[in-house]
Amino acid sequence: ARCFATYLSKLAAVYQPIEQALQPVCRWPVSLGVLLFLPFCYVTLDRPIATFMLAHAAWFSKLEAFQLLGKMWLYLLLVACTWFVSWLLHRRPHPYAEASLPSSSKTPPSPRVASKSTDFTIHLSAIWIWLVMACFSCSALKMFLGRARPVLWFHEHLFGFFGPTLQPTYHSFPSGHTMTFISVALGLSMLWPAYLRAFLGLGFLCAFTRVLLTYHYVS
Repeated sequence: ARCFATYLSKLAAVYQPIEQALQPVCRWPVSLGVLLFLPFCYVTLDRPIATFMLAHAAWFSKLEAFQLLGKMWLYLLLVACTWFVSWLLHRRPHPYAEASLPSSSKTPPSPRVASKSTDFTIHLSAIWIWLVMACFSCSALKMFLGRARPVLWFHEHLFGFFGPTLQPTYHSFPSGHTMTFISVALGLSMLWPAYLRAFLGLGFLCAFTRVLLTYHYVS
């Protein structure tokens, strides 16, 4: 129990810089502006912009190749494999190298190296947990809200929210790819906090490709 509590405290320390960096965004004027902007887009901008993007789909067709980068399972697998390799390298000494050394020359790793390796695995654990939470929350909201995708507006003039459903054509909000891009950006910021704004900017640019390809509305 004590080890688990220590592990949780280290995870909280990893998330703390991200929380501090996002505090300006979470202030009530910014939050209120977002809450007002989303209904405005829903009522006035979503359908005209989607129709415009459909009419000029050839301009953005090459962006389709980058959509694989928005698959959450890809990052979950990558982080899990990296964590496992890091654990093998820093937790289990090579048996042949260990056996070939005399007992007097077997020295433990320096505290500094051990601390860095432990911090890295803790960061990877935090990123993996962060991605899993984002994946489950996004999937649950998609199925519960049941918002029609732009393709339904183009062919059947269906627009809006239709309630709980398992049909993928009604899973337009929230965007899973957008959630993935932003979650990965925040995850990378846990390793390199100084580049938080750059990661977020790149994440939002990648997320906007979903609008350009008419998979989602602006809102």
